[in-house]
Amino acid sequence: TIPAKVLLQLTTAFRSGGLRDRSGNFFYKDHLHNCDVPVLALAGDEDLICPPIAVY
Repeated sequence: TIPAKVLLQLTTAFRSGGLRDRSGNFFYKDHLHNCDVPVLALAGDEDLICPPIAVY
């Protein structure tokens, strides 16, 4: 089973600003430029959850 706290955090991915930590104050996409490893971001033309414009 998936803990409720994890599910609640994942719901932030669909809100303005994107995925954030449990406190709601740390937006992960604002810190992607600090990553030292490659990040693969995927989107689809007809994807209603993650359209191309939503991919950072």
